[in-house]
Amino acid sequence: MPQVRLIHDYIESLHFERGLADSTLAKYSDDLDKFAVFIEARGKTFPSVDIGDCQDWLKSRFEFDNAKTANGKLVLFKQFFEYLIRERVVSVSPFVTVLPAKTGVQDLGFVPTVAMMERLLDVISNIRDRAMFELMYASGLRISELVNLKVQNIHVKNRFVQVTGKGRVERIVPINDFALAYVVEYITNHRPDFVTANSKNFLFLTRAGTCTGSQMSNSGFYQIMMKYMGKAGIERVYSPHSIRHAFATHLMNAGVDILTISKMLGHASVNTTSIYTHYAKDHLKAFLEKYHPLGKNYVKFDRNA
Repeated sequence: MPQVRLIHDYIESLHFERGLADSTLAKYSDDLDKFAVFIEARGKTFPSVDIGDCQDWLKSRFEFDNAKTANGKLVLFKQFFEYLIRERVVSVSPFVTVLPAKTGVQDLGFVPTVAMMERLLDVISNIRDRAMFELMYASGLRISELVNLKVQNIHVKNRFVQVTGKGRVERIVPINDFALAYVVEYITNHRPDFVTANSKNFLFLTRAGTCTGSQMSNSGFYQIMMKYMGKAGIERVYSPHSIRHAFATHLMNAGVDILTISKMLGHASVNTTSIYTHYAKDHLKAFLEKYHPLGKNYVKFDRNA
């Protein structure tokens, strides 16, 4: 069976069995296509690939990818060859003994401070935009989750948002009253001005020429964010995902437990959330100062109390 067909069939299986997003499937397909080109240049097909080919491929990727990204691709290739074994295309996976590269602590990049987030929000006078940013910061949504929200996903009475995350897994995330007020104001008094036949009940809509009434896009949100970052005098370049990082880091600094934060972020494992412990230094420092005997604000624990 041609290699391109095997890749296509595998991607189709991921779509139906795991419900992965189209953007994720496209990245997987692109990585597998590039690997197929790599081994074809060596005169090989999937059944004839050996561990040397696998190692050479991964080494070549370090010219373009960091260790974490390359390791993610290693997982993809291992799972792909497990699929080929099930389909009886190969008898053994050449990736089975390939070890991931050491990554150390994941770098979140620059995480906006509380003061930066306040400055950013304060310069936004447009109700739709304010509702988007307040909701994203209040609930820790991914940009893809935000732009894919439907009106019915906002539960005003119970003050929560129903989110469909990675792998189409749904979760319930609380919305604070302040953010909810902006969202309700937008839905009630502003969104009706955006609605067209293209709206399909998406919550956040665009208002730009022939695109008016269409779903807000990732790139559209990014452009809006850059505009307000400049207006707020924030010189560092942040991605929309940095607002999600700010949500988690600021909650951890405030003393919220990691399991609660993990659930709100929609992480499959609390280990993924543990990265924020390396950034939530304010809370940890205050904790030590209060409870360690040599801390500046030490409060002696009375065992008889």
